[in-house]
Amino acid sequence: MTLDELCAEARGLTPRAARMASVMLPMAGPLSTAWNTAVADALELAACGGEPLAPSEVNDVLAAALHPVGRAGWLLQNVEFVLAHRLVVNAHLAGEKWKSIVMTLLEHDGDRSHH
Repeated sequence: MTLDELCAEARGLTPRAARMASVMLPMAGPLSTAWNTAVADALELAACGGEPLAPSEVNDVLAAALHPVGRAGWLLQNVEFVLAHRLVVNAHLAGEKWKSIVMTLLEHDGDRSHH
C-alpha cells in the first residue's frame, strides 16, 4: 500500500473512526517520519467536526486493539473500530514492506562491496 493510498483510506474514515485510528497509530510500529506525519495529518482532517473521544473510550480502543478476545459485545457496538484498526494494520504492513525493501537494498549493497 502506498502512502497516498494510506492517506486516502484515513481521509475516508468517519470522525470517530479517525480518532480511534489516531489512538492506535503508534501501535503500527516504526514508519518513516514523513509517513507518520502524512497519515496523522489525514486522520486529523478526517476527525474534524467529530466529538473528541472520552478518556474511557481511549482506554476501550487500546484494550480492544491489544486484546480483542472477549470484547465481541463492545466490537459490535463500535463498528468504526474495525475500520480504524484496518487502517493501522495497513500502516503496519506498509512499514514492514518498506523495511524489507531497505534491508534487501542493504544486503545487495553489502554483496557488491565484497567483490
